Amino acid sequence: MLLFFREVQLYYFFGTLESLTVLVGISVICFYVLSQKILTEDALKFLGTLAINIALPSLVFVNILKNFNPQNFPKWWNLPLWWIGFTVLAGIISIVCTSHFIT
Repeated sequence: MLLFFREVQLYYFFGTLESLTVLVGISVICFYVLSQKILTEDALKFLGTLAINIALPSLVFVNILKNFNPQNFPKWWNLPLWWIGFTVLAGIISIVCTSHFIT
């Protein structure tokens, strides 16, 4: 059982590593483009933001969805519930802290 979880963890690790490798490749290309003055710095800032905020989460999400098997994770339905609970808790904490520091 432990070996199975290690294989799953390594599988997701390598999927994430693949996504990060794509981003490093994009960064190298952007560095080359900037050094050759093909694009302006403002255009590269926009492309960098696009890569970090859209490309990385999309690559990770697609990789997880493509290889997700509910039979391997019988309690997978707990994860969205934890996410909702954490989001609500973080929202409450941020509202309390904001109201405390603003007034």
